[in-house]
Formats: sequence, structure tokens, C-alpha cells
Amino acid sequence: MSYSVKQLTQAGLQFYNAGDLQNANLQYRQALSLAPDDPDVLHMLGLIAYAKKELSRATELIEAAIRLAPSANYYNSIANVYQDMGQADSALSSYRKALDLDTSDAQIHNNIGTLYKLLGQLENARAHFLQAVNIDSSYAMPLFNLGNLALDIADYASALQYYHKSLKLSPHYLDAWLNAGIALHELGLYEQALEPYQRALELQPDNVKALCNM
Repeated sequence: MSYSVKQLTQAGLQFYNAGDLQNANLQYRQALSLAPDDPDVLHMLGLIAYAKKELSRATELIEAAIRLAPSANYYNSIANVYQDMGQADSALSSYRKALDLDTSDAQIHNNIGTLYKLLGQLENARAHFLQAVNIDSSYAMPLFNLGNLALDIADYASALQYYHKSLKLSPHYLDAWLNAGIALHELGLYEQALEPYQRALELQPDNVKALCNM
């Protein structure tokens, strides 16, 4: 029985979302044999390679997709790969190209903000995190990242506010609970700091940071 490209990619996406990379790769490989110039298939094979830590292969596949049909999503993906490869300049260039194509993608703003923070460009990082929140107020990660920026400059009250906002959206955000505990501790609120550490331990009972701060 033969399957269409659409059927193969739908099956492949289901396997990918379930974390079954082997079968996802098999389905997309079959789709590629039927449609070797399909950019979405190439992109997904790149994401599968990225998930398998095959970074060079991921780069090759996603770059091929970009050559066929440049898109914000593809540039965001290749930027993530470049960042993991330690190629900050290439990652930054690709995030910027992604934003040139779509300024309204909150995830891309969060990603480029994260890279700017790593590069020590904190004002640029903050601007993009805020933009991500303005675009999607239900997105917890940029709020967490804004909390981290505040924590780094010892603005513990602001950090705590951002962590609380992120946790309201994502109550299972382990790192946000841990960092909220740190912020409370630095504010001298030692007893109140116990609660976020306890919540962190509920999520991960062997978490060393929470255990050490209890």
C-alpha cells in the first residue's frame, strides 16, 4: 500500500510530537523520497536531527529548506541550531532574518532575547522579552527571563513579580519556583522562601538546589 506525502507527514508529525524520533524520521524520509524539494519535509527532518543532537545534519537540512522557501519559522529553527553549535553571530543573524519576515512571533523575540542575554546585551534582551510578552501575554517563558534579568541586577522585588506572573501561567515551571525562592531569600523573607522550594520539590523530589535551600 502506498501513502501520499500528506499522509506520511501527518504520521511523522504525530510520532515527532510523541517523542518517537525513529519512526518520525522514517515517515519523513519516505515523504522526502516522494517530494525531494518539499521545504516543510526538509525542515522537519532538520528538527528531528536537531532533537537527536545531530547538529551538522540539522543545519544541512534546514538550510536546504530555507533555500527553497525562506520563512520566519525556518530561520528561527536554524538560529536555534547555530546557538547550540556555539555560533552566536550566525544565530543572531538568523533570528534577525526571522523577525524581518515576522515581527509578531513571540517565540522568536524570546529566543533572540535569550541570545542577547548570553552575549551580555541586557537592554536588547529586555526589549525583546517585553515584546514577546506584549505579543502573547499567556507566554510564561519571557516573563521568567525578565525575572532572571532582574535577579541578575539584584532587583529582587521585580524578579519576584515576574516569577509569580510566569508561575500563574505555568504552575509546573520548576526553575521559576526555584528562582522565586532565591528572590525571597535575598529579600530576607526566609520563611516565605520555603514555599517555592517545597513546590519545586513536589515537581522534582531530588532537586539539589531546592534541598540545599530548605
